[in-house]
Amino acid sequence: MIGSKEHLAFQVADDAWSLELQKAFGKRAGDVRYTPRGKGEPGTALRTAYDAREAARIAYDRSCGRDERGLPIELEPYDRDGYTSGSDGW
Repeated sequence: MIGSKEHLAFQVADDAWSLELQKAFGKRAGDVRYTPRGKGEPGTALRTAYDAREAARIAYDRSCGRDERGLPIELEPYDRDGYTSGSDGW
């Protein structure tokens, strides 16, 4: 939820990652942000910032009812007919 501690933590982590991208790639930072190069190599400040951002993103997504992929978490799984498991359809 916007304004939550998870949202603030994500914003801070995203800003830190953006700063490391700027340091590593300069004006090209935006071009590599969401590519494998934007994650950085293991052991670098860029990778540390990226990993912190991902952890914060996952925590924020969960606080909003989404899984680590950003998809809604279903509280009850539905079968292919659209009913929750254990229901008789009524």
